[in-house]
Amino acid sequence: MHLVFDFDGTITQKDTISELVASAVNKPPTSRQHGLQTAWGRVVEDYLADYKQYTANHRPSEAERTSVAQEVRFLAGMKRVEEASLDRVGRSGVFAGLKPDDLYQAGVDAAEAGRVEIRDGFREIVELAGQRGWQTDIISVNWSSAFIRGVLHPYSIPITANGTSTDGHIHGPESLDSRLTTSTDKLKALNHVAAGTQDRVVYFGDSTTDMECLLHQDGVVIAADEESSLPQTLRRVGVEVPHVGKRRDARANVCWARDFGEVLASETLEE
Repeated sequence: MHLVFDFDGTITQKDTISELVASAVNKPPTSRQHGLQTAWGRVVEDYLADYKQYTANHRPSEAERTSVAQEVRFLAGMKRVEEASLDRVGRSGVFAGLKPDDLYQAGVDAAEAGRVEIRDGFREIVELAGQRGWQTDIISVNWSSAFIRGVLHPYSIPITANGTSTDGHIHGPESLDSRLTTSTDKLKALNHVAAGTQDRVVYFGDSTTDMECLLHQDGVVIAADEESSLPQTLRRVGVEVPHVGKRRDARANVCWARDFGEVLASETLEE
C-alpha cells in the first residue's frame, strides 16, 4: 500500500501559509518588517481580486458544474491565477534572503510552539505504515518544502512541494516541470511518486486542489463534517462521500473522516 498525504489542513489542523509568511516577515530587521507586511497585504488583495474575477467569469458557474470533468476544467483554469500570485510573492521580497535552513527552523519552531498542530492519529498511521512496509509521501502546494520538513521533523517522509530561492522567488519541485499550484499539478506529482509500483494508493486531502488525487484510486477527505466544502463539492459533481465508518457498506472509493484516528478505527487500510 502507498499512503499519500496533502499537508496543509490534512496533516495539520489548519492551513499554515499564514504562519510561513509570518515567520518570513519577522525574520529581517524590524525596520524592514512593516514594508514586508504591506507588500504581503497587496499580494493577498490582488490574489483575491483575480480569484473573484475568474470565478465570476467562468462558465459553467459553480451551481451548474455537475460533473467531475466540468469541475476539473474549472480547477485547471486556476493555474493562471495561482501562477500570477506566486510571481507577486516573489516580487514582494517576503522570502528574499532566507535559506532553506531558515525556513526549516521556522517549521520546527512553529510546531514546537504549538502554532502548527498535527491532526490526531497522524503519528499512529505513519507508524503503521512503517510496520507494514508501506510507502508514504507528501504532496503539497505549500511554498516551502523546507518549512514542511521542519514542522514534520520527527518524521522521515518524502515531500514533493515548492521551494523558495534566496532571491525570494518560488520554484517548483525538481521532479516536476512546473510549480505545484493546482489539482492537475498534484495529480502529475502523484503519478510521479507512484510510478513503477502496483501498490494500492490511498490519498488523503482536504481541499479542491486534492480533488483529482482523491479520485485517482482511493481517497479520504479530511473534513470537520459532511457539510464541509470539499464533500459538498464532490457531491455536487456526482461523487458520493460517505463517512469512513460506512465506506465498506457504501462501496465508495472516496470517503471522509475527521482525523486519522477515525481512518484507523474504520479498518479502511485493512481492505
